[in-house]
Amino acid sequence: MSIENCSVPLDALFSLIEEIKLGYQEPNVIIKSGRKLTFSPLSFLLLAVVAVVTKTFSDSELHRLLTKDTALLAVLEFPRVPHRTRILRRLKTLVPLAEEQISLFGKIILSETDEAQNHSQVSAIDARQVSGTRSQMAQKRPAKSSHSKRVKKRR
Repeated sequence: MSIENCSVPLDALFSLIEEIKLGYQEPNVIIKSGRKLTFSPLSFLLLAVVAVVTKTFSDSELHRLLTKDTALLAVLEFPRVPHRTRILRRLKTLVPLAEEQISLFGKIILSETDEAQNHSQVSAIDARQVSGTRSQMAQKRPAKSSHSKRVKKRR
């Protein structure tokens, strides 16, 4: 799949990438001994954005896209085209980094909002928790039938 076949124009994709670069904050990563990373976490975060926008989720398709489009390779700040398996491995480990970036950006938005300081914090409940409590409540609730009332009277 090429970017030309994507429904999003190329300029819009590049402007989205630039906006993400501006809002990106370096993660709090513990430096491990050994070989340093060739590709930055930001590059793979931006590659994940490209994958979502272009609906290209296969590692081989992303590799092919980076090989063919040198402008995209430069915008994503890759020094060279990463190997297909490296793309797959790094994208699989990207979820904690993406969650941290979203959390940091949310904190920035809250600190800039005046209303956030005047109101109490509101928390969201996960939909799975709500559905789980509903099913537990249904199991605890006795059946409402006339037969169950008769059984209780006989005892």
